[in-house]
Amino acid sequence: MARILECLHPDCSRTFIRVTCQKYCSVECRKADRRCPTCKAHLPLDQPGTKNSYCRPCGAEIARLRRGTPEERVRSVGAFRLKQYGITADEYVALCLAQDDRCAICGQPETGFRRGQVRTLSVDHDHDTGRIRGLLCFRCNSALGLMADDPDRLAAAIRYLSPT
Repeated sequence: MARILECLHPDCSRTFIRVTCQKYCSVECRKADRRCPTCKAHLPLDQPGTKNSYCRPCGAEIARLRRGTPEERVRSVGAFRLKQYGITADEYVALCLAQDDRCAICGQPETGFRRGQVRTLSVDHDHDTGRIRGLLCFRCNSALGLMADDPDRLAAAIRYLSPT
């Protein structure tokens, strides 16, 4: 049984025949009346990031809660390393101790920051075989990645930097 309803958009006075559980007369009215599910604040279409369901303050709070406590963060990073590289948290700690918490290339400790904390050393691996080569600081890991792990490219960069 179809019912005739008024569109829920405050600026629309049209009526429509309700077929399913729709609340608006058109897609345009539904998009124009988007609201944050948490605080019910209106989400304007011209706001950057309009694909988000939440307003900026609620979205930031949800992201903060998702990151969780430091213990949860350590657990999730360990789970990521296990899934991505096949290395357990104990194996990562053993590699850190073997390298004296220093980068395998430059020999320096990690100095880069992320979210106000010093980064952990990155797991460097061979993309073809998956074999773990060692732990690198953010800068050395980025440099290898930008050189596409290509020894010829790295040799060309060394020749370029060498005095003539």
